[in-house]
Amino acid sequence: MLEDQDIFPERSTENGTMYVEAEDKETLSKKGEIQFVRASNVIGIIYNSKSGSTRLKWRQIRNDLGKLTGEASTNSLVNLFAARVLDQSYLKAQVAQA
Repeated sequence: MLEDQDIFPERSTENGTMYVEAEDKETLSKKGEIQFVRASNVIGIIYNSKSGSTRLKWRQIRNDLGKLTGEASTNSLVNLFAARVLDQSYLKAQVAQA
């Protein structure tokens, strides 16, 4: 499942929300509190951490391009950089604004 870019984790709101909004979704499996779904044409993703310190929403603009909004903890930012969701240009822009 790691190789398939159409597979996403989801988690219920009691444990911090991870939810994928898509034109078509199919549940593949469930492991503990996480379920894995295959989604086609993703139009939005909602993520709220268990601690509540991160609340992010991604909305599709065109194809795979989208806009990420919300507040993220330092740990979440590190994870977003590691996953290549954010790149160096974002970091440079944020440092320049500070």
